[in-house]
Amino acid sequence: MASTSLRPSIRPGTWTLDPSKSTASFVVRSLAGKVTGTIPIISASVHVEADGSAGAISAVLDAAGFDTGHAKRDADVRGAKYFDADSYPTLSYAAAGATAVQGGWSVKGNLVVKKVAAPVELTAEITSMDDETASVRAVGVVDRHAAGLTKMPNLMIARTLTLTLDVAFRHAG
Repeated sequence: MASTSLRPSIRPGTWTLDPSKSTASFVVRSLAGKVTGTIPIISASVHVEADGSAGAISAVLDAAGFDTGHAKRDADVRGAKYFDADSYPTLSYAAAGATAVQGGWSVKGNLVVKKVAAPVELTAEITSMDDETASVRAVGVVDRHAAGLTKMPNLMIARTLTLTLDVAFRHAG
């Protein structure tokens, strides 16, 4: 994927996650209305090249931390039918770079759930930044069928969900 300069003032090097200031949340329609929840972000990084372009982008989420506030549903999603968090404790996202778009960047990568890679495009924007820290909001739509999560019929829960990542990065060098 061709990288496009993120912003001349972004300090080159690797930027890593500050987990205490980062969240991954989602919303999906169900027969009963909207379901919202969170998944903890374990790690994430963005490499900024010397010319300001984005290099490798990655994130790892904790499948066992899936939480909607409904214990039975959460246990079902963490279980073998969906995430199988005992066997596959993480979900991962990786992209080769970012492309500038109106108001931010397009990040085209793959979300891996139980060894199934699903294409997910995130639209990202920097919400605050200084020389050592940067806050980024990235939003994308995940097709649960593409990710291999097909056990629940579309009548009960929508095929797609919206994933929002509010991530704080620190410059790591």
